[in-house]
Formats: sequence, structure tokens, C-alpha cells
Amino acid sequence: MKRIHYAGTSFVTGDVIARALIGYARALSDTATSDVVEVPIIRPDGSPGRVELLMVPTGGMLFETEPTLLRELLDDALVEDLRWRAARLVASEWKVPAEGEVSLYSDVHSIA
Repeated sequence: MKRIHYAGTSFVTGDVIARALIGYARALSDTATSDVVEVPIIRPDGSPGRVELLMVPTGGMLFETEPTLLRELLDDALVEDLRWRAARLVASEWKVPAEGEVSLYSDVHSIA
């Protein structure tokens, strides 16, 4: 399990969920976009819960291992969705610029 510190609070979620969340956070940061994500958590009393995160490009997250005897929290649909969202953002950044449009590599000239 991972404890995630974000926006002045913290919560515990599963390892795979945390990895997908940090991957999506990085894609949001790289593309200067924001989103809201609902994440399953384990409350301090051990009961299940959910949090909604407003993920912004400037919002830093800290992930740490959380020692627990509780069963690993899993949400395969969420993990797949976060990975898909991240891949979509990254793919949209690598589009070919239109004629006359400035791109990240506009100073690179073709040798052909």
C-alpha cells in the first residue's frame, strides 16, 4: 500500500493504483492540463472509502510505502482508465504541426 500526500492531506491506496496515479499526474504536468480523478482509499479505521482529487500541473505528490496488514486495494478499471488517459495526453503532444504552426522543434531544419 502507498500513502499519498497531496494538497495538505494524505490517504492510503493500493500500490498499482498509486503507480497509475503518478503516471497520470506526470502526463497532466507535461501537458499543462488538469483533471479530477476518483480514487479508492483505505480510511484510518481500515474501512474502504473514496476521494476525489483535483489534479493540477503544479500540484506535487509524495508517495511513501504504508506498512499495513490489510489486503492490497485493487481497482483494475481505474488503473486501466488512468493509463489510457495518460497515453492519450502524451500522444496528443506529439502531433505534426500544421503549415506555419510553431512546434517544439521549429528550429530544427530538414536535411532532405
